[in-house]
Amino acid sequence: CDLAFNLSLLHAELRGFKAPVPKRFPMMAVLYPGHTLAGESHLMYRDLAREDFIIMQPQGRSNDEAEEVLICYNKGGFIPNIVAREREVQTVLLEVSAGFGVAILPEYAVRHYRNARNLVVVPLLRADGSPEELDFEIAWRQSNPESGD
Repeated sequence: CDLAFNLSLLHAELRGFKAPVPKRFPMMAVLYPGHTLAGESHLMYRDLAREDFIIMQPQGRSNDEAEEVLICYNKGGFIPNIVAREREVQTVLLEVSAGFGVAILPEYAVRHYRNARNLVVVPLLRADGSPEELDFEIAWRQSNPESGD
């Protein structure tokens, strides 16, 4: 391929590509109101190590390609216990609100649900107190073999 839309944590796999980070999205933990962590002003990935996770997994993506597994392992030191894999954010949020588990989603996915009565959205922070962010890249091939570059 000549152009790729990619999460930066997967950048190492894109050999021969140049990839600036054009956008960063704050990450949020999404909990049901009765959850023991629902009253916290912020959380860190490690705070969620013993939770059941509901994750986004688009159709056709294999289980070992779930970004949540890589992110939780790299940032929190744990492999998440995934209890459900859904294709749509609304389904993830419905399952969280029913108490089936927690979710980690970028802020843009939960922006309109921050004041919902049946969901609690808590910012994720790094150890230094800065926001956890998901870096989204647009990567392009540094040389094009078809054009002689």
